[in-house]
Amino acid sequence: MDEPVAMRYDFDGYGYKYIDSGSGSDWQTREKGEFLYTKPFFNQKPVAMMVKIDGFDKPEFTTICGSAALKHPNYTALYDHPMGELTDEEIDNIFGICALNLTVTLTTEQCYWIVDAILKKVSEK
Repeated sequence: MDEPVAMRYDFDGYGYKYIDSGSGSDWQTREKGEFLYTKPFFNQKPVAMMVKIDGFDKPEFTTICGSAALKHPNYTALYDHPMGELTDEEIDNIFGICALNLTVTLTTEQCYWIVDAILKKVSEK
């Protein structure tokens, strides 16, 4: 699973504060902080953007996540849930459970059942 690249914390009623590794070594230990990742969990929308200003390593953060910003090379989209990964064994277990409920031809309902089982397992991780 991908490592977090930033954290949002301390919602003051107007917005969050953001922190990352450029802010010091303790950035991952903030109380009530929520880690942010660069890869989405399925089709989720970004919750913030890291903006590299004038090539400096310490980015600024913005919650403006428009399509122009998503395409800009200095902007990195941040997501509040990491993309989960399943092991081969976990996938085999899911399909083993699904196979007990399958007929020779899969119906639409059965396909949705399989997808739902996989999504539930990934979201648990």
